[in-house]
Amino acid sequence: MAKQYDVLFRLLLIGDSGVGKTCLLCRFTDNEFHSSHISTIDAA
Repeated sequence: MAKQYDVLFRLLLIGDSGVGKTCLLCRFTDNEFHSSHISTIDAA
């Protein structure tokens, strides 16, 4: 079931790979923090 919201924000995070952009989003959307996270895109 989809989540219902009163207000919807769109956020663009820009930064170097491996700085924690995904972990930051997980922290504020799901109230979870994962100290070890697999990179979403490999920039190598």
